[in-house]
Amino acid sequence: MAQDEKTLPQRAAGVAVIQGGKLTKIVSVATYKTYRAMRKDPTICMARQLLMAPILASAWSIQEKEDAPEGARDFIDDQMSAVRLHLLGTAMRGCLDFGWQAYEKVFGVDQDGRIVIKKLKPLIQDFTDIIVDQYTGAFAGLKQNLIDLEAPECLLLYIDAEGTDWYGQSVMENARLTYNMWNETNLGAERYDQKIAGSHWVIHYPEGPSLVDGKEVDNLQVAKDVISTLESSGAVVVPRRSGDTSDDFG
Repeated sequence: MAQDEKTLPQRAAGVAVIQGGKLTKIVSVATYKTYRAMRKDPTICMARQLLMAPILASAWSIQEKEDAPEGARDFIDDQMSAVRLHLLGTAMRGCLDFGWQAYEKVFGVDQDGRIVIKKLKPLIQDFTDIIVDQYTGAFAGLKQNLIDLEAPECLLLYIDAEGTDWYGQSVMENARLTYNMWNETNLGAERYDQKIAGSHWVIHYPEGPSLVDGKEVDNLQVAKDVISTLESSGAVVVPRRSGDTSDDFG
């Protein structure tokens, strides 16, 4: 016997709000910003490319049932082959990086009067909300500011969704802790290097002249010449006062 769903939306976490009798979840834009920074990491970038390459290189096969309308297979083949690479590429990047990827279906009419897919427009996650039925959690469309898209106008892809949380789970999240620790370690090392590089040379020299290659040269100038041969972020020359027992130019 057929019956309606009885359980409520299934969401483990996240702040949910009701808009127009439908439910959505607030997702931090700062999180998406972090994921975009992470995918520029050389190791993560290479792993993403290696993961996507075999899927993008593979071909699709399309079959039809015995009772399918005449020409249905060729029609679907023409429709999907035209968008295959675009759909796979944007879908994999969106799902791997953010956990989900939404599209607006843009329809047109072909020369035979049939409704066809003119475009699958990928939507940016930062300002796109997934709307679900507030009673069951079923996907009910998308929202961008004041623009609402009903479910038939949308295509939503996701990975590792828990319950009815159609935002899925970003693969980047698995590396976020390690990524943050790596950055903190590098920043600490950089601060240490800057501190060490900031050390100053202090050269003491006797006041008065000295003979250099038979010529009388002020020891201040000799000290400056010594400093100019040293690599450091700074240096100081200090004249040796009367009674100072330190070595010359020590």
